[in-house]
Amino acid sequence: MSVFEICTLVLQILNLIVLTMTLAKLWQYTTETKRIAVASVASMPIPCVVLKQMPDKSDEAIVEGQAGLIAGQTLVFKNVRTALALAVRMTIPSTQPRPYEPQGIPLSPGEEFQSTWARNVLPDTATIFVEFESLNGGKYKTETHC
Repeated sequence: MSVFEICTLVLQILNLIVLTMTLAKLWQYTTETKRIAVASVASMPIPCVVLKQMPDKSDEAIVEGQAGLIAGQTLVFKNVRTALALAVRMTIPSTQPRPYEPQGIPLSPGEEFQSTWARNVLPDTATIFVEFESLNGGKYKTETHC
């Protein structure tokens, strides 16, 4: 083997070592970036949309074990957390043949949505479901028993 061939072989080996180290560092950087992205999405605030209720301090409520009354004459929903709730959908059972299901209402933190449904259309034991999404794409569901 000539000196030129030996020098070329050494350079190729060194090049392979440098490329392997670069690939290892790139893999490490990609893994760390993914971990940071997952952690930042997990730490985002989550919205929570519930049916607004007022405390009931009457004697009947205490005796019957009721903790609250549905506020107002119509059903009111409130985002009680600090995150924006996107695509809010409510399922309100009623005496009507089809439940009330408004589609895609966004609610800012602390914002209330007053529906057009009177609270007296609810059956005696109703469960109201509220489905919504957060900015990070998570889908959530709350239920209120009335």
